Amino acid sequence: MLTRTAHFLTSRALLAIARRGCSETALPSLDAIVAVVFAAFYIEAAANELLHAVITEQADLTDSPALIQLRVAAKAAELEDRNTRLIMKLQVMFGALRNEVLDKGKQPYQDLDLLLSLRNAVVHNRPETMKLAPPQSGDPVLRQEELGALHERLISRGIAPRPEPSKLASLLDGMARREVAIWAVNAALAVVQELHDALPSDWWRQRLFPDSDFTRVAP
Repeated sequence: MLTRTAHFLTSRALLAIARRGCSETALPSLDAIVAVVFAAFYIEAAANELLHAVITEQADLTDSPALIQLRVAAKAAELEDRNTRLIMKLQVMFGALRNEVLDKGKQPYQDLDLLLSLRNAVVHNRPETMKLAPPQSGDPVLRQEELGALHERLISRGIAPRPEPSKLASLLDGMARREVAIWAVNAALAVVQELHDALPSDWWRQRLFPDSDFTRVAP
């Protein structure tokens, strides 16, 4: 007897969690960091859902050479392997769907690189080493000599302020801001919309990204 199956798309739930971290009533110290992590999860889930639909032949691809090419390339590159990096998946997907090389030096992929780096720093966190300035005679205050590289990237992106020299500031301190949460969610939406728009027709967009809402979060 034929077994019937259904699939729950987790990407929308992950996006909803990330969006909640951008609200004006959110607690910056907690919800902004949640928004960053779940925005990154949203991208990965959306990419995996598209790949699963194409690779497992849930969809009839006979009228879409681009999706047939994606299926062949995805199987060859073993993109459904859990150890395959997200950026590798995106490179193969855009190569098949748009016949172009993913330019990681352009937006939204520069933001994607920072977003994934922040996610990894939180999820695979180890004690953060802070470099302290040499003590000044008669000054008991510990002063941070320099910030970590990711913290500096947040500042350069214009979404986190430079902390006072007399305050020790970790990466999580830099991330715990509504501006960072909004940036993270909007960056994730931009990447997933690129995938959505790369599909060959509106029918396929609705089939593989049903009722998607890419409305950006307002400041």
